[in-house]
Amino acid sequence: MRCIVNACMMARASFSEPEEVHRFWRYLNLQHLIAYCGLTDGYNIDNFFGPLVEKYSLLGDEREREEERAYLSTVDVDAEGLRACAMYEVWTLEIAHAQAAMTPLFTPPVHAQLNAEVLNVGNSIKRLYAYSYQVLHFPLSRAT
Repeated sequence: MRCIVNACMMARASFSEPEEVHRFWRYLNLQHLIAYCGLTDGYNIDNFFGPLVEKYSLLGDEREREEERAYLSTVDVDAEGLRACAMYEVWTLEIAHAQAAMTPLFTPPVHAQLNAEVLNVGNSIKRLYAYSYQVLHFPLSRAT
């Protein structure tokens, strides 16, 4: 959560377009919601993701909404949640890259730090997935 908050604060302070700050925020939060669905048995698209997306308008304007829904329809979030998280991570990094190219205040050090925060979000989610798929070996011993 700290990385999401840090990234959003940096975007707000350095992006030239408020719409892109909002889209950046949406993608980080969508990535977070997808991770909840993919990593838990209790949360899924119907009882968690969908209601929160609607409540907070996380799928953007009409054009973005159609594009994002089309992408989500190709992914089984429960089985392929990490893939969906990675896509949102890429989309978030693309926004930062585009803003770096067009905003004078978005200096290379700011860009590097923002990318690091976004990558930290993704790496944290990847570690959670790695833990959830970790198989614990139980040594068997024989009593003699």
